[in-house]
Amino acid sequence: MATFRKRGTHWQAIVRRKGLPPLTKTFAAKADAALWARQIEHRADTGSLREDPRILGQTTLGDVLRRYRDEITPRKRGRDPETVVLTALLRRPICAYTLEQLSAKHLAEYRDQRRLEVGPATVNKDLNLIQHAIKIAQQEWGLPIPHNPVTMVRKLVRPPGRDRRLREGEFEVLIHASKSCRNRLIEPVIRLAVETGMRRSELLSLRWQNTDLAARTAHLPVTKNGLSRTVPLTPEAVRIIQELPRADELVLPMSAEAVKRSWQRIVKKAGLVDLRFHDLRHEAISRFFEMGLNVPEVALITGHRDGRMLFRYTHLKAENVAKKLATATFQNFVQTRPRQAILPDAATGGVHPFSEGMKTDFAWSPHTPAGETSKIQNNFTARLRAKMNDKRHQKTSDERENLEDEIRKTRAYMDHLLEAILEQACKMGLEAERRDRLHRARSHRFRDQFEELIAEYAENKMKIRALRAKQAMIGLPQQP
Repeated sequence: MATFRKRGTHWQAIVRRKGLPPLTKTFAAKADAALWARQIEHRADTGSLREDPRILGQTTLGDVLRRYRDEITPRKRGRDPETVVLTALLRRPICAYTLEQLSAKHLAEYRDQRRLEVGPATVNKDLNLIQHAIKIAQQEWGLPIPHNPVTMVRKLVRPPGRDRRLREGEFEVLIHASKSCRNRLIEPVIRLAVETGMRRSELLSLRWQNTDLAARTAHLPVTKNGLSRTVPLTPEAVRIIQELPRADELVLPMSAEAVKRSWQRIVKKAGLVDLRFHDLRHEAISRFFEMGLNVPEVALITGHRDGRMLFRYTHLKAENVAKKLATATFQNFVQTRPRQAILPDAATGGVHPFSEGMKTDFAWSPHTPAGETSKIQNNFTARLRAKMNDKRHQKTSDERENLEDEIRKTRAYMDHLLEAILEQACKMGLEAERRDRLHRARSHRFRDQFEELIAEYAENKMKIRALRAKQAMIGLPQQP
């Protein structure tokens, strides 16, 4: 039992449990003190009270984030930008709340205030960072936090992914502006970004020892997802790398900040709007698909492990797809099909749907005139349609008779059901007139039988519809 004692105008609750130090807390009302004591006793009895809960009132969110920045962040690959984010977050007023005071309401207020400054994705990243820091404090640092308040805060809806690509003439303008930049390496960086689809960090970490120009590959030991990959290089990418000086172990010896500053100056000088360096990766991936590469091949180049993320980077131009559709003519269809696909099936002894007579009409070559090609196409289509119609109407007389017999039987049974329904309806009408003289149970029995007949009639009506559909499929004449 907890002990309560009055100290002036306040009440102090004292909870003692074996193996734990005495826990005390002062409240303005005795009811609040009793409620707190019951909660502490329950946690102690269930074994969830392993640490002194008073530590939550002595530890602020800033203390947790500061320890997270010093101990957890250095182990991550993105430690430098995350350190900057955490340092800025520590200056926020929300970090002054203790873990005992911190609630979903405070985090929601921070979310709404932060949304006025940055985009939804940045706000969600901040909340995710706070959530993970509190989770580490719960699981690894032994802080008795009853629940993670960030899980109760609604995250902002992320905007649709960017679909910015280089428009016509923008790449030339970008390259022209980069030639006048003091950073001479920014031009090859831009060209390689479009040719290889690599991220900025991957380009800047590329080493000469991992580049095989003879095999036209570039190996990246560590990438964003933690896995290594080997990127195949286009002939243009090989040419760009060959022209670079080998003055350093890095192919592009420059910092990410230098690329960022140079890019901002180039975009401003070129007069381009809403163009980021990472948009070049979108451009490269979209070009790979427009070249005709399939999904596994593009994923090999880009390193995406999830098809959904790969498609977020793919922004095909409708006009390019229209041109591709225009060139997908009948000649291309024939050229891409093996010749033996239209021959009889010798292995099974059966005859392929394309007969021998059709083979001579289908004899097309790249040197066939355009008019002859149209005739061959029309002849082939007509013969194929005739074959399919013949096959559709190949039903034996026995199948026709069986189907007609089944329809006749079903119609006769439905006539019988209609008679039973009418008879049952008459009985229900008579029962309504004599309800005072007949037993109520009999009325319920008639009603149940009537509903069963109606259901069975509906089921047979559906059966008739299916039989008529089957009848139409094989070409039988419809009966009223």
